[in-house]
Amino acid sequence: MQQEEMRVVLCESRLIFLNVQSEFGTGRHEDMAEKMRSNKLLAYSRQYRSTIKACTIHLQSLLRFSKDDNHNRIMIGQLELMEMTELLWSLAEIIFIDQLGHQSGRYIVSQLMDWFQMKFYDGDNKVNRVIKSELYDKHHLYWDALYSLVCLARIEEARHLLSLHSSSHTEPFRTMDLLLSKMPIYKHGQYSQQEFSLKWRQWHLVCEEQDEDGTFSVDDKLSDLCKLLAGQDQMFTKLRDSLGTWYCMLICRLFYQSPLCEATDLKMHVQFCIDQYGGNLGLTDWDNIILSIIMMDIREALCIASTTFPNWWFVCHLTDLLQHSGHIDDKPAGFGSNLREFFILEYASSLVSCPSLRDTAIGYYSSCPAYGKAHIGDLVLRDSLESTLKVEKLLHTCNKYQLESDANIICRSFSLKWLQKKQYANALIWAVRSKDTNFTASIVKKLLAIDAITMGNILERWEVIADIGGTVHFNIQLTILTKLVEYKRLLDDGNLGGAINILIVLLKEAVIHHEFFQLLLGETMSLLEKDDIQLTSDELFKLNEYVQEYRDALRFRRIKADVKLLGRMNDSFEKVHQRLTNQIAACYLR
Repeated sequence: MQQEEMRVVLCESRLIFLNVQSEFGTGRHEDMAEKMRSNKLLAYSRQYRSTIKACTIHLQSLLRFSKDDNHNRIMIGQLELMEMTELLWSLAEIIFIDQLGHQSGRYIVSQLMDWFQMKFYDGDNKVNRVIKSELYDKHHLYWDALYSLVCLARIEEARHLLSLHSSSHTEPFRTMDLLLSKMPIYKHGQYSQQEFSLKWRQWHLVCEEQDEDGTFSVDDKLSDLCKLLAGQDQMFTKLRDSLGTWYCMLICRLFYQSPLCEATDLKMHVQFCIDQYGGNLGLTDWDNIILSIIMMDIREALCIASTTFPNWWFVCHLTDLLQHSGHIDDKPAGFGSNLREFFILEYASSLVSCPSLRDTAIGYYSSCPAYGKAHIGDLVLRDSLESTLKVEKLLHTCNKYQLESDANIICRSFSLKWLQKKQYANALIWAVRSKDTNFTASIVKKLLAIDAITMGNILERWEVIADIGGTVHFNIQLTILTKLVEYKRLLDDGNLGGAINILIVLLKEAVIHHEFFQLLLGETMSLLEKDDIQLTSDELFKLNEYVQEYRDALRFRRIKADVKLLGRMNDSFEKVHQRLTNQIAACYLR
């Protein structure tokens, strides 16, 4: 189904499918009136058939102009598949969907005959060959063509062909023409069912009487035609080759034997026709699908179709409509989901291999209440994180279908990708969005461990950190980092009091979270070196207190790494301590 020629079916059927879900949800809509639901489902079914027909016409057009033999063989296979799809869909529509909402007693044979007429064209070929000949009735296909027209219930055309016979002026031919002209054919709204039943029985009785009294005995072909009108089984056996298939024979036989047949009674007429074509052992998979539909065993029909069709399109969309119509229950089967969901999941999964169809697949997954979200989650997690735009699109999908854990995994994976590129600021943004506290803390440590880190480096990342906003509360390292940036901004803006307060708070926190202290110690030194900045004694005492606490903490733990760090920082500690002592003394002198 993923070939270019079939894309029209994929795209159009997706829109129809989503409209059906919007109209009916994922199950049968119990609140909707039966007749209204029937009309809506029938309209959607015809939209599907229209899409199939459009694809068939498109393939036929391509075949007429294509000169590539290999490609033509592929398109011929596609064309045959689409024709069979249309054949089966239209039959299922007649048997199941179009019957919904109608009271019992609705005649189905006239609809089946319409189906027969639209799908089988062999009679036309015979008629055309006869019409093109000089002596119509002498053509070897004349009577075959006439019988074909009668089997197809194309009575006016049959009468016209009969009138071309050289003996059409004789009494037997005129009687046959009259018999054909009086044949009652059921048209909805033209007769009541009771009126049609009476007319047909009267006409059928005349056919039987004229056959029995030898009205047409002067011409064996006319006599056979009368037997056909009378619905005699011997004639259907005789016309087996002309009818072609057992189901064509079934429709023709019903038309002339039991035109009042209901859908539930079709099964009683099937076996005779199958036997004329070699019995049940001679049935193909396509035959068995048609047989199951006629027998109204829709589950069997769908199961056979799922293994016969090379793709899941047919069973997916038809099962969806049939569940909404109430012909298939929505209870879970042994494999966890119902039949509808199983087929939809299989169809959607078949689309995933083509990147351009992944959004289409997600649309189908979303209609599956049991396992749809799991499949969407698996799909987005397997997608490549090639760009920020792509990731945002995946996150939008996760948000739309409430896949929070999958969204967090995607953010974490994208953060790791930025880490590999050593773009720590971007890695931090996506780490925060992943809502993984430990992972975010590790990114902050990496950010602070960059060689020769300075407040200038932090400021360069201000926009990144500022965008994090209120999400920093779950991570103390990130909170400190954000406060550090705020301190620098206040200092640059001349808000000395606010900046000092933040620095004191940060030094207090840094006694516990050591990774910040080296940075803060350097910033404290820079602050004390400014001649135009004067601190209060309380501020100076607090700064001195936290610096000494950190120095003592490094000495007390006696960790090898801390001892080395203490050795490198001794000069800094001494300078800061000296500056603080001088500033405190100056405060007392003032």
